[in-house]
Amino acid sequence: MTLKEKIMLLLGDTSQEEVVDILLERCVGYISQYCHIEEEDIPEYLVMDMVLEAFNKLNNEGVTNISYGGITETFTELSDHIRRALNACRKVRTISET
Repeated sequence: MTLKEKIMLLLGDTSQEEVVDILLERCVGYISQYCHIEEEDIPEYLVMDMVLEAFNKLNNEGVTNISYGGITETFTELSDHIRRALNACRKVRTISET
């Protein structure tokens, strides 16, 4: 099963396939740039978690929390477990003089 298929299964909404494609591309790019690693070295679980979190935040950009029916949902930039995973995968870059 491909990464995209796993995400679609977790979302349970096949009508959002194009949105998932865009989020996948963005999240892989963010992870690769932040961690200084190639796409094939990015842990699958990290991409899945970031895409699912990004999907759940769609149309709520800039909102810190939402209350409805006595339930409050709070949004952060990144979940703590994602932030820890990103930092664990991050490679140190050195700048050398030539």
